[in-house]
Amino acid sequence: INHKHNKAWLKNILYNSIFFPIADIISSITLGLVVYFGALFIINGDTETSVGQLISFNMYISMLYNPLRQIADKFNVMQMGIVAADRVFEILESDVEVQNDGTIHTEKLHGNIKLEDVRFSYLKNEEILKGINLEVKEAETVAIVGATGAGKSTIINLLNRFYEIQKGSILIDGHNVHDYSLTSIRKQIAVVLQDVFLFADTILNNITLNNPNITREDVIASAKKIGVHDFIMTLPHGYDYNVKERGIMLSSGQRQLIAFLRAYVSNPSILILDEATSSIDSYSEELIQNATDAITKGRTSIVIAHRLATIINANKIVVMDKGLIVEQGTHIQLLNIEGGYYKNLYDSQFSVENVS
Repeated sequence: INHKHNKAWLKNILYNSIFFPIADIISSITLGLVVYFGALFIINGDTETSVGQLISFNMYISMLYNPLRQIADKFNVMQMGIVAADRVFEILESDVEVQNDGTIHTEKLHGNIKLEDVRFSYLKNEEILKGINLEVKEAETVAIVGATGAGKSTIINLLNRFYEIQKGSILIDGHNVHDYSLTSIRKQIAVVLQDVFLFADTILNNITLNNPNITREDVIASAKKIGVHDFIMTLPHGYDYNVKERGIMLSSGQRQLIAFLRAYVSNPSILILDEATSSIDSYSEELIQNATDAITKGRTSIVIAHRLATIINANKIVVMDKGLIVEQGTHIQLLNIEGGYYKNLYDSQFSVENVS
């Protein structure tokens, strides 16, 4: 894909480098000829040629060539529009692969999760997960670490049934995820992502998502419990502060805190934090760490993290590499594995942080 994209851009640059200079040269030559011959006619006393006509022709030349340049620019815009439309129509015409035929409707899950020989691939013959076996017990906090592309986020997508696995089974409280209705299971799983989306609305509405069952008092009480209330009250109008489109009025750390509170007030049975502490300042990280401790307490939690310092206290750490689980255990147990993947990762990250 990158090769095709590179090739297309080089072709685009080549055409632009040919068309626009040629248009400019022709325009300049035409202008020069008009000025030369017009002036020559005037000097020679041609009564049919005036200075006003000469100036008019100069204006006509720009009026002739500017539309040609604009046509070329609009052609580029049209090409990009066609590509964007193709993507939209591809989504609209795609078949729904996830079937909502589950019969179990539950208001609360215990949070026992079990993956048995789970295999999955986005593209045929390119497996992302290669036989994953993992067990997460009720109220346990399990951290998943590994290099980019190891399959960490894919596990999260499968738990929420955004995709269907090709082989194996995923059990929640002893039932296959296919046995639950989509609405029922997704209501019980809260996900906090690295890139938080906020609407152009108040903080309160971004937290409740206009759910009538969540009151302002509930939000304030929850904010105090996880240590976010004081931060919100420092903003103009507090909970009624409008964060604008995508939350541009807040820093990345502040958006994360809003996302944590949004997850907490929904009272999920299973909590998933996907790189939720990445790219934030040290002050926000402290608040987020405290919020993490509060919202994970007493509920099944899966934490995906690159920063290992944030997952030291997890009940179990699962280390993934190239679609496989290569190590699992507590922080101390994994550090005691000489030459282990986690130990090497921790030592390298710790040394870099010391240097910085």
